[in-house]
Amino acid sequence: MICGVILILFAPFVAPLLGEDFAESAQVLIWLSPILLIAGLQYLAADSLTGAGFQRSRSFVQVAAAAVNVGLNLYWIPRYSWQGAIWATLTSELFKLVALWLIVGIVYRRMAR
Repeated sequence: MICGVILILFAPFVAPLLGEDFAESAQVLIWLSPILLIAGLQYLAADSLTGAGFQRSRSFVQVAAAAVNVGLNLYWIPRYSWQGAIWATLTSELFKLVALWLIVGIVYRRMAR
């Protein structure tokens, strides 16, 4: 979370540091900053699954999320350029987050019985 805030705070300095060719990079950094929080929450669920012996489920979700990302990129990038790529990435990362935690919940309920 702290890194996301740092990215947002320092995004306006990208163009002055790297040149005007990178002027839109500040917006990209801001839009992609939630991925840091999403990834942190994903690692908790993913590593729990691996530690409990459910690596196969974790891998399935990761491959499915990659397929979602590719599909959305093929559809959204031609229509929305870099914004489409960002939305595809955020959507696939949120898909992965929700799927991993759903599996953790299912595994927990099964083991609790």
